Amino acid sequence: MVEAFGNAESVIQFVDKEAGIIKGKYMMYPGKTATQYSPETLSYFAMITLRVKDKAAKIEIEPINKFTVTNYMGTKIGFTPELFKASAEKLVLSFASKMQLDSENDNW
Repeated sequence: MVEAFGNAESVIQFVDKEAGIIKGKYMMYPGKTATQYSPETLSYFAMITLRVKDKAAKIEIEPINKFTVTNYMGTKIGFTPELFKASAEKLVLSFASKMQLDSENDNW
């Protein structure tokens, strides 16, 4: 999770070691500044909750802000619900892969 939260705008906000919970705000999509050719798009964040118990892990990813999509010259610009779902699935697969790799390499 430290690698995932490496961005200065993505921060771990809550840790409860005894309960096995880590919670943080994660930047799913970095916004873009407006140019003469395209409008501004806002950054998009999600709340990620990681629960670890009895050698199992559960990851929850929930949107924080509303999806803001602009139609610009026939193209959707912004972070759509479909992009959120794809980004969340990619993050979950990355987490599962990392956990599997680390557990195979554990020597203790």
